Amino acid sequence: MKGIENKSYGPQLSQEEINLLSSQVTLLKSDTILYEEVYKLTEAQLEVMFKKLHELLTNANSPQTKKVILDISRTDKPDAKTRELLKFLWKPLLPYVEHIFIITGRNAIANVAARFVASSLGFSNFSIHRTREEAK
Repeated sequence: MKGIENKSYGPQLSQEEINLLSSQVTLLKSDTILYEEVYKLTEAQLEVMFKKLHELLTNANSPQTKKVILDISRTDKPDAKTRELLKFLWKPLLPYVEHIFIITGRNAIANVAARFVASSLGFSNFSIHRTREEAK
């Protein structure tokens, strides 16, 4: 299987693409999930990745709330339509999230933009970091 490419995934996804996108959401520890966003946000891609995120967050065999490392370092700022979709997808999951560590990989201006988007999505307990190492 190839790695994530700098392209838009969807609207029709092959099983290989579904598997690839699902592999971007992984359980690091029993209480920590890594969500690695792709380059270009699409509805089809978000639906696949949020389905996996939902499964990991609501797993009855693990802690009730989890930390999510949300790595957005390789994606662009979402447009208004995509932010609305993200808000819709995140809303039912937020009760399962203890803290969201947002990894931007960018400069201070990008971090301010990420803070704005995170707040607009309803995140209340989050922090912004340039690297995963900073988030630990």
